[in-house]
Amino acid sequence: NGGVRVVNTKFRVRQNIVGVPQAYGVSGVDAGDFYTDREFTDFLPAFNASFDLSDKLKFRVSYAKTMTLLDFLQWGGGLNVGYAIDTSVNPPIFRAQSAQQRGNPDLDPWRSSNVEASLELYTGQSSMLAAGAFYLSVDSFIVDTTILRNDIPDNDGVIRNTALPVSTITQGAGGTLKGLEFSARQALTDYGVNGWLGGFGIDANYTLSLGDAGGVDLAGNKQPFQDNSKHQINAALWYESGPFSARIAYNYRSKRLETQNWSGIAGLSVYQRPTNYFDASISFDVTDNFTIYGQASNFTGGRGGHYLTSEDQVGWDQIYERRFVAGVRAKF
Repeated sequence: NGGVRVVNTKFRVRQNIVGVPQAYGVSGVDAGDFYTDREFTDFLPAFNASFDLSDKLKFRVSYAKTMTLLDFLQWGGGLNVGYAIDTSVNPPIFRAQSAQQRGNPDLDPWRSSNVEASLELYTGQSSMLAAGAFYLSVDSFIVDTTILRNDIPDNDGVIRNTALPVSTITQGAGGTLKGLEFSARQALTDYGVNGWLGGFGIDANYTLSLGDAGGVDLAGNKQPFQDNSKHQINAALWYESGPFSARIAYNYRSKRLETQNWSGIAGLSVYQRPTNYFDASISFDVTDNFTIYGQASNFTGGRGGHYLTSEDQVGWDQIYERRFVAGVRAKF
């Protein structure tokens, strides 16, 4: 099957303008709104084919051009300035220290051309082995970066910092993503295991993803595609028997690029170290209408550490707390 989708997008972004900064203790003045009008049209062809090589073996191939709109914050988020009081002058003033520009109305949506192929072997009613390959040519994407601005005044309206770091998002120049995927789903019942043991099964997948966004960090290494991990692993052991079900899942991501140019320094890359997380869930159907359940997220307390270009240049850690939830579901 194949076809083409034509999408015309038209919208207006309204951003509030904060008036001229005032001295400490004096409220600012609302200076109105700033409007940006956008319109673009995308032609998005798609083609899919499936070949039954045998009763259990299928080969699939697809091609598509895709366009993904940004969220409202990425287009309309405003400028937030961080101030610190300076008491060395009289009267004291709040000086601009840093800023965050959370939106950019001139950004384009994500656009890419995608080719995928997969080979699937169905080994049972609930079991399958699959291998696939993909190639994405990304025309436009969004990059987290830090720029230096010389037009942001202190709270008294005077510009003193001519190189104020501003965390913002900018348009990426384009790049590619390519890789391989392997997945398996196996249920013991498909192999003649009966009784309570037959309720066990596994899901597992591995993705090798190679990305190139065209940048180079301060160490001379090519910067990978932002937010992309070269290696990703997901595995789950599950059990389903009658009204009872349980699942424990493991997720792994190798290092990923978070910011290309931190603090306005070209090539000073922020990387997140490899991360590991374990989740679990359990449920029991008391009746056809009532279910009790429990969930545990990140119950091993996995962390997300960051470093700047080189692994020995420690940046900061993000601590993701354990989370436990229990409850009752009812349906009528």
